[in-house]
Amino acid sequence: MRCGIWDVLMLLRPARVHVPLPAHTSGAALAALPGEKPLADLRSQGTLQDSVTEALVHCTQGDEFKCGFASAEGLMEVDFGLGMPRYTRRSAIDMRLPYAHGLPLAVFNAPVLYYFEVETHSPLRTLGTRVRELILVSITTVKFFAPDVAYADARKHLPPLLIKRGVDASAVLVVLERLETIVQSMDAELCQGMRRQALQRIALRDADDWPVLACAMALGCPV
Repeated sequence: MRCGIWDVLMLLRPARVHVPLPAHTSGAALAALPGEKPLADLRSQGTLQDSVTEALVHCTQGDEFKCGFASAEGLMEVDFGLGMPRYTRRSAIDMRLPYAHGLPLAVFNAPVLYYFEVETHSPLRTLGTRVRELILVSITTVKFFAPDVAYADARKHLPPLLIKRGVDASAVLVVLERLETIVQSMDAELCQGMRRQALQRIALRDADDWPVLACAMALGCPV
């Protein structure tokens, strides 16, 4: 699964957002995000003023739009008018990486409520690879264990979630069975003796996870 996170700040209109554009970029320096008002419309109505070096976005009234911007320095400056405080944001940006919306910075203007947003997006990341990589790297020298309840929960809850997303659940369950030959299932009776100690240590966080901690304690693993 690939996803990204973003930092969103909601500010009150009216204001003007200044975004310096990079001198060189492999793609578009700015774009209207899918489903939003085209850049040509924003330019014709005076909402967007841009050149090869910068873009100015005027958020002055209720009019829904969202623009994305390439950036070399992650800089966004918000001007609320004469005598008003200014807001400046600078974020670490790497234009060599992919972003969920294609661009790392964005400005959204709300259609009815009196606010707009300045957004900084993180690069896309692939989730769910660290454990797999750890197993592959260590499989010849390390033994892996998991409480049997972990496999039971996976077999119970995974199929309906996968079916809902249009994924073949039977194929995933086959992978789960093969995984069990590598990450060995530990019988609940072996963990039961550590239940009280595990609950004492984990109850304030998530008492339902006590079998995982008890499994580690029963095996003498440092926790």
